Amino acid sequence: MTGSLYLSPNDPWGTPPPAQAVVAALTELQMIGPPHGEATWLAGDALLRHITFAGCSPYLALTPPPDGGTDFCHVALLGPSAQPRIITGPNTLNPRCPTCKARVKDWAPLAERFDADPAAPWTCPSCNAGHRIDTLRWRQHAAFGRLLVEIRSVFPAEGVPSDELLETLGKACGMDSWQFAWAASSA
Repeated sequence: MTGSLYLSPNDPWGTPPPAQAVVAALTELQMIGPPHGEATWLAGDALLRHITFAGCSPYLALTPPPDGGTDFCHVALLGPSAQPRIITGPNTLNPRCPTCKARVKDWAPLAERFDADPAAPWTCPSCNAGHRIDTLRWRQHAAFGRLLVEIRSVFPAEGVPSDELLETLGKACGMDSWQFAWAASSA
């Protein structure tokens, strides 16, 4: 599995939008096609119009493989959950302290701590400033949220959502525009 592109409301702590509003917005944009399991859909006809891919010739499999595997581009809805969750992966870059910009090299324990207690504080060893883990500068290489849209089989930094997609999700859900990040696939 190559990873996933995640979309989520800007505020990972806010009340998550209704799942049906998110599905309606994705359907309206033709981002999703027919259902493909619980809270999972095949790629819609306009998915490639709303995700810009880098590289000279990216290859995306848009149909399920004959073996029934999940290594193809499709869309899943994760949540809503009671607390924000973090999703990282093997390609996650070292985040930086938002105060002094020092790199946080040993971030994996922070991700585990966030899963156990999302509000747990973190103190920067370089400047002693206190922050929540989700406020570190992850540079879009960690996804946070109580409800996330996952576009599977997108290599980190290869696919970027259109402004229209993020704005449409925000409007449909009655909140600010959404953000995006790349991380490991949840499948």
